[in-house]
Amino acid sequence: MLGSYPDATWYWQRMNLQDHVYRLLFKEPEVRGVEARVASQWNSNMKETDWVGNPIELSIFPSWPIVRFITDDICSTAPTRKAGALENDLTCLSTELTKLQNSLKTLSKTDDVSKPLVEKRILPGEGLLSLFFGSLELLRAVWKICETIRSAQNQKAAHRLKNEVKKKTIDVLAAQTEAFYALIQEAAKRAVDRLQGGGEQALVAQAGWGETGLAIMELMQQDEVRGYARLFVDSGVESIRGVLKVKLK
Repeated sequence: MLGSYPDATWYWQRMNLQDHVYRLLFKEPEVRGVEARVASQWNSNMKETDWVGNPIELSIFPSWPIVRFITDDICSTAPTRKAGALENDLTCLSTELTKLQNSLKTLSKTDDVSKPLVEKRILPGEGLLSLFFGSLELLRAVWKICETIRSAQNQKAAHRLKNEVKKKTIDVLAAQTEAFYALIQEAAKRAVDRLQGGGEQALVAQAGWGETGLAIMELMQQDEVRGYARLFVDSGVESIRGVLKVKLK
């Protein structure tokens, strides 16, 4: 599904998925000229295997082609694919969401409660933040898909989506989307509480650990170290609070 495009077209198609979906579902204006800018900066020697991003981005990406197929289908006035294709895509999307939910449970799990301060991973890592924000962007699109189909099915007039999609399928997908969103919010709140509860102490302990830590402590006063630790904690809290500001509906 990812394809193999060793040129700017390949990278553009990856980027264009979300833009295309949001234009159709949310009626957002088209951003013109992006494809040309991508092409102008493209390294012709780059291969698909060179595009790494991070593992979390790669785990989220497979959902977007499915979302696009669904979006194109439900936003058209007539069926464009074989009977059952839309139902199948909705089921596949549900499966992908389950995989991401499991990834979040793994990444947000705190298993260092009994570890000393110098070994605690306090600050949110790139992987967790990518999963938070990437999943939220995806979930907003999935929720809009559910709303769009439900709106069509609730019309008094005849609509093809009444026959092409089972009401139960949308109810299950919508419930899963809300549950996943709630899971993200809970994980983000726990991360904030953890930072505010013991983040400063942990970072101070880590700053003074080992030979490098001893050298730092010789150059800086304890208050200075604590001041920098507070800045890191505040930065981490602010980045996670951005997650809590994203609305599903």
